[in-house]
Amino acid sequence: MSFFGYSKSHQEYFVKNGQKVVYGYKRYIVTSTDNDQWVYFLKKGLIRVSYTLLDGKERLIGYFVPGVTFAKSGTFFDSPDGTLEYTTGEESVLYRLPRDKFLSELKNNEELSSDYMNMVLRNQIFLIDRVVYQGENGIHRKLLRWLLFMAKYYGSINNGSAEIIFFLSQEEIANFLHVTRVSVNNTLSFYTKKGVITTKDRKIYIPSLDRIKELLE
Repeated sequence: MSFFGYSKSHQEYFVKNGQKVVYGYKRYIVTSTDNDQWVYFLKKGLIRVSYTLLDGKERLIGYFVPGVTFAKSGTFFDSPDGTLEYTTGEESVLYRLPRDKFLSELKNNEELSSDYMNMVLRNQIFLIDRVVYQGENGIHRKLLRWLLFMAKYYGSINNGSAEIIFFLSQEEIANFLHVTRVSVNNTLSFYTKKGVITTKDRKIYIPSLDRIKELLE
């Protein structure tokens, strides 16, 4: 079960009342210049969430996984400087509704509203943890803390081990950590040789989460 959960109430409502849309790999769903005010429910796939700095550099925030509801920055309140963009990390199936229709239903549907509030609170926890790993000193501590972060939010955990549920390129990891791809390559190689991490089907596998915690002490 994902940390973010899977909202059955949102799935039921969006499938019944929304418009189904299917996007192929690396397709833009939302850009900062879009004017449409859609609210989306992700039924299947993976959505990459990023933003653009003033100098044009992109920064990766994270991913939406199946079962979550999301919208463009500025859909619910004015955000003229919002630069959030959503692209597919794999072929994805979504349902979408106009903002006003979704907000109206939230006022009248207690279960839908409760699930949405739960999503908002979980996203807040996610963003706080993101600040924590970025605040670590040095690439080694930052990478180790990031591995725990990824295991918590995007990991399949079993008996103290974890597998990140999707493939990440070194470029994407560097983007997550705000470091160079070369430093990511060197640090990943270092911990792979020590057996702290391995790769399985091109995904990162962590044999022991406790070992990473010990290295951070």
